[in-house]
Amino acid sequence: MSWLKKLIINVIACLLLAFTTTALAGFWQYSIVMGIDSKEANVYLFRYYTGLNLPSIERLVTTSAKLNLLNNQVDTNGQDIIDSLFKEPVAALKNEGADPAMVPVNILISADVQILGGSKEVSEILKNRYALNTVQTRTISIQEKSAYDWLSVNYLADNFKNGKDTVGTIDVGDNSLGIAFATKEKQSSTVATFLINGQTYFVNSDSVFGLGLEAARKSVMPDMKDAAVAVCYPPGFPYVWPTRFMYVFQPGGKYGNFNYQACNGLYAKLLNRLLPKKDPLLSSQKFIVFGGAYDVFHFFEPEAESLNQEALKADIIKACNMQYTLETLWHLWPSLGTKNELAANYPNYIENMCANAVYVDELLFGQNGYLLQDEQLDIKNSIHNEPINWLLGALLYQLIQSPAPS
Repeated sequence: MSWLKKLIINVIACLLLAFTTTALAGFWQYSIVMGIDSKEANVYLFRYYTGLNLPSIERLVTTSAKLNLLNNQVDTNGQDIIDSLFKEPVAALKNEGADPAMVPVNILISADVQILGGSKEVSEILKNRYALNTVQTRTISIQEKSAYDWLSVNYLADNFKNGKDTVGTIDVGDNSLGIAFATKEKQSSTVATFLINGQTYFVNSDSVFGLGLEAARKSVMPDMKDAAVAVCYPPGFPYVWPTRFMYVFQPGGKYGNFNYQACNGLYAKLLNRLLPKKDPLLSSQKFIVFGGAYDVFHFFEPEAESLNQEALKADIIKACNMQYTLETLWHLWPSLGTKNELAANYPNYIENMCANAVYVDELLFGQNGYLLQDEQLDIKNSIHNEPINWLLGALLYQLIQSPAPS
């Protein structure tokens, strides 16, 4: 190829790239989505383009704030929380040349949470302080949140491109458990229909309030209290009783005496009572598991790249039968940080890890749980370096329900 021909091709390529970039810059739209659950609020600023068969969505800014709830109230001033969440997204909008007054803000609140003084107050703060004039606040069901999880995961995994097979999602939260997967079933109260990139998906999404990590643990605590020992806690470790509003750490109380089978039995009874009848499709479905299950897996198996149920169970039994001291913890899990860092978090950081691990093990693999196999599961908290979060799915749902005019 002659040098002149190469030059012409390069010039044309540069012109095409410049044209595409300019065209996208003129058609970018923006959306702020805020999600609130029992422990934290997250705000995502998205930039998106709908002039394609599949919307192109980019996350520009993420902010979050921890919320300590007591009697459905926030222990910090609501306006301060809003400032910490919205200052950076609004600044980013201005840097993009976008008018905040024209950018929609969707505040989605989990069904069991009521905070920040009500939607009217939040809207007024956002309008007066940040010129965010288009604010909509809505309470979503935990079943709806599971569907957004499914949309988020499969969008990040590029499964909506070229008709790839989708994966199911299992989100182990604090209060609730969410599961969603594609099905051929069309007529069901738990099945939603999505038309994405020219393909129709029927998605069974379901959630169970009371089967999140904290809720499940609180449910079995009375059984442990009646027993002579706390079978879900390691020896030498003082466990806690739930009061009306919170857990209270009792250094002088009973000490754990871990027994895997006995602890597993407590959770098996709970799952047998609360978990809905298993769908036959579960046995042939691959899942991405995240939320609290990811935290448990990477606490006990920090170096593992894939899930092995037998190895996980063995590590739980080995670690949770050891006498717990700060020195023991540090030698077991140096990845938790320096001794000083671990001391700052001890005992609160680890106090429930053994109980949570037994629950996750029974939930995913047990006869009273989903009875899944290792090869069906991939446990992760991000895909292609993007964090898994249902807010992306909430925006994608909005875009496929209201596509841009052609």
